[in-house]
Amino acid sequence: MKAAELAKILVGLSENSEGKIDIGRVRAVLDYAEKNLPSPQRIKVLREYKGAMKSRIFADSARAEFAGGLDNAAKEAIARFVNSKNPRALLEFSENPDLIAGLKISVGDFVCENSLKMKLEDIARSFKA
Repeated sequence: MKAAELAKILVGLSENSEGKIDIGRVRAVLDYAEKNLPSPQRIKVLREYKGAMKSRIFADSARAEFAGGLDNAAKEAIARFVNSKNPRALLEFSENPDLIAGLKISVGDFVCENSLKMKLEDIARSFKA
């Protein structure tokens, strides 16, 4: 079995029953690799595993940036939106005064922004064209 294929299987074994990465399972995967894979293969597999895990963690990360405050109803609506894009995503809220007004939501490489900053930048670009 090729290193990339084995790494993909190991990423799957790193998930809990809800499909989320579980640190205890990651430790078990690493222990297994250390004890059971021959050195040259282990290095290749662990490099592939690291790359696959980085991609998976990035894809499962979500961030909602906002200018000003958000009430609980708005946070719940954002959480539902993020869940519709990726049910495994771990959502983090943070205030970003650079947005001036509005909201920016990132789920992995998907970005949805509706902010005054973005609109002002669009206007500035249109004058330069």
